[in-house]
Amino acid sequence: DKKGIVPTKVLNYLPMEIPILFYPTDYGAIDNLINNIGFGYALSQKQQLYNILENEVLNKNKTSLKDYSAKVSQFSAEKQLVKFSEAIKEMSS
Repeated sequence: DKKGIVPTKVLNYLPMEIPILFYPTDYGAIDNLINNIGFGYALSQKQQLYNILENEVLNKNKTSLKDYSAKVSQFSAEKQLVKFSEAIKEMSS
């Protein structure tokens, strides 16, 4: 019921370079985040979940970290604080 919200816990995992596994997806904000950074899985079907777990855990495949830092930096606390302060300045003028 909260498609537009990305929980803080999800954002806290981004700097750890741990792929996000989101099941079942609600096709909301978390799904968009995963698709934007290209690192993790937003799944809707059980079989997809089983396949990913088999690939990632049993075969120990490494998800590519290419350009990961650049994609994730937009979600850093510093960047979000800049956006927040700009929004406050806009509202004040």
